[in-house]
Amino acid sequence: MKLTISAVLLAALLAGCSHTATYNSAYLSAPPPVADDRVDGKALIYTERADDAYVFSGNPTSFTGGGTTLSEPLGQITREVAVYVFGRYFKDGADARNSLDNLSGYRVVVRPRLLGFSYEYNQLQNLGFAITPGVTLEIETQLFDQSGKSYYSKRFASGLSQGHTYFVSGEPGERINQLTHETMYKLMEQAAQDIKGVLRTNSSSPAP
Repeated sequence: MKLTISAVLLAALLAGCSHTATYNSAYLSAPPPVADDRVDGKALIYTERADDAYVFSGNPTSFTGGGTTLSEPLGQITREVAVYVFGRYFKDGADARNSLDNLSGYRVVVRPRLLGFSYEYNQLQNLGFAITPGVTLEIETQLFDQSGKSYYSKRFASGLSQGHTYFVSGEPGERINQLTHETMYKLMEQAAQDIKGVLRTNSSSPAP
């Protein structure tokens, strides 16, 4: 009976809810990289306006919360997390622009692009007593030379990223939002590490 009551209670709390998320830089707190390990110069984060404006709106993949809707500004999150992460990896920081004009002042031009997103409220793994939020993300990063030509790209996938399990929450959508920020941050860290390696080993990469 307790199992049934708990499951019904949690399902009722999620039923018919909608949540409009916003970008929140507080979800990205992390210690800076070692100063001596940063890359010389400045990075440019290049995005297209249509990508920046993209807002995901949809239901979770799970049965739990299936009647809920989340609106997530994934375009803005992708751009802002990229600026935040690459700004920590380059000694002169990072800028964001929607243009590939006048690239001479940048060590590297990075285009981060969202490829996929889904989210879930996993209740079954907790025997109906609690919910574990989950997010799946995939991104691609491209590098451009100073003529605006792409010369390198790589994809990064999170797999299922799970957040902290909770019993009752008045803001289940915000827990997904926080987990989305954290998962995007981890993927962008992987991308920054990868690109740092490319710059240090590829003699054809743009000069400072």
